[in-house]
Amino acid sequence: EVLSDPQKKSLYDQFGEAGVKGAGAGAGGQGFSDFGDFSPFGDIFETFFGGGGGGGGGRSRRTQGPQQGDDLRLDLEIDFMKAVFGGDEKIRINHLESCTTCDGSGVKPGTKPRGCNTCKGSGVVTQVARTPLGMLQQ
Repeated sequence: EVLSDPQKKSLYDQFGEAGVKGAGAGAGGQGFSDFGDFSPFGDIFETFFGGGGGGGGGRSRRTQGPQQGDDLRLDLEIDFMKAVFGGDEKIRINHLESCTTCDGSGVKPGTKPRGCNTCKGSGVVTQVARTPLGMLQQ
């Protein structure tokens, strides 16, 4: 149901299960990742509180692999004459393609998707540790 609806799939890709249920950033409020370079403590808080600004209830976005719409970057060494006068250079760009069998859904045609018992479909496993500083969630 989520994968067949482009809008729901986009929300799921961006916010995980909470996006499909209508709670954009999760129970902890707005994530620290949205502050960019303005918050020098963002990485520290995100490490301890999982990206939720309100004390550990947030759900961080999946960050595996390149995100759709990311800029491509390639370091290429060329000689001085080619830099001055121009020229052609062949480059190889690795990119991801959807599977021709399941079209990127991970489910064989004619079958229904199964929920993961470990992550409940979020793609993230949350671990909570008790420390002298209190409870930490990763």
